Amino acid sequence: MDPIYDELKRSLDVAGPSVAIDALIDHLRQTKQNHRLFEALTLRAKHTLQLPLAGQAELVDLDDDRRIAIEELLTRACREVGHLFLQEGDVPGAYGYLQMIGELEPIKQTLDSTSPAEEDVPAWIDVALYRGAHPARGVELVLRHYGVCQAITACESLFSQSTSMLARTAAVEHIVGQLHADLRERLSLEIERQEGQPPSAGRLTDWIAQRDWLFAEDNYHVDTSHLQAAIRMARLIDSPVVYALGIELCSYGEKLSPKYRYADPEPFADVYTDSKRYFETLLGNSAEAGLSFFREKAEQLTPTEVGTFPTEVYLRLLQKLRNHDDAIAFVRTREAATMGNLSGLIDSICEEAGDYETLAEWARDRENLPAYLAALLTSRAKTTASPGT
Repeated sequence: MDPIYDELKRSLDVAGPSVAIDALIDHLRQTKQNHRLFEALTLRAKHTLQLPLAGQAELVDLDDDRRIAIEELLTRACREVGHLFLQEGDVPGAYGYLQMIGELEPIKQTLDSTSPAEEDVPAWIDVALYRGAHPARGVELVLRHYGVCQAITACESLFSQSTSMLARTAAVEHIVGQLHADLRERLSLEIERQEGQPPSAGRLTDWIAQRDWLFAEDNYHVDTSHLQAAIRMARLIDSPVVYALGIELCSYGEKLSPKYRYADPEPFADVYTDSKRYFETLLGNSAEAGLSFFREKAEQLTPTEVGTFPTEVYLRLLQKLRNHDDAIAFVRTREAATMGNLSGLIDSICEEAGDYETLAEWARDRENLPAYLAALLTSRAKTTASPGT
């Protein structure tokens, strides 16, 4: 039997409970028994506050002072044990303790700065992606270890979760960047094979402009379903880097055989041409023509026929380009009854523009009394706070 048992009993008999508990904690730290260490730290907290040492202490039954004190001691215990696991590279072990106290930043930093052993990859992905500690890093790990197909599936799941836009954007940047890099590599190899030398440095758009033979006999160089999924996700985020890569990928997609160009819902029925126009508009390339195109789509494709997605796309374009006045003017031409599912978007546009009078009118048209009064009150407060009133 491990001699520590006799040593602890002797310490308890000679020096008392506090010394014995400290000796236990020192032993567990030295032997890296982190889970048991947390139990020992909890034991010391209970002893310090004269709580029952066996079983679970019910915090609700404690007076405020002792409840606050033990919560603080247990928080310190979680923090210490969590960081010990991180020092050992055990991200899942650390997560079990640090998530209890809401301190996930050290886990995120470890995920960013360290690569898992092959056998630890699934557990790291679980913590990063599915438990939400660092979704973008989770998608990157899926991409690296399991490929584009599973990474796209993982990334798409982020859009159905309450994941931050920042995390979604980083995840999509990984996927679009990898797909673009893969396509460049494969095109370069094929051009070199056919022409005897690789293409000169430049954009994909330049490489394919005068090389229609690349697409002869329905040829393609990346999985076309992956390509379209990446373009679809790129439309949902805010990233000039992704928009620029998206334009190149769309230029490639436009040259694919029609059998590989699957229609997306309007206003992206001609998926690569329409998506490229969307990205170009956001980057300020022919923005006026792009806005005109998507406005016509929104006007001609009525909500009763195709839903409100064309209208949403046009309004989001205007919002991203800070054209709030044009967005509000367009909303005024719409019937409120057909725009109900866009109320959050319209509210945010009015709020960004500081136009609370329109916001109040919009709320009244929707028969939303609380929103109506809130808009009026905000409008009055802003007027009162304005200089010279």
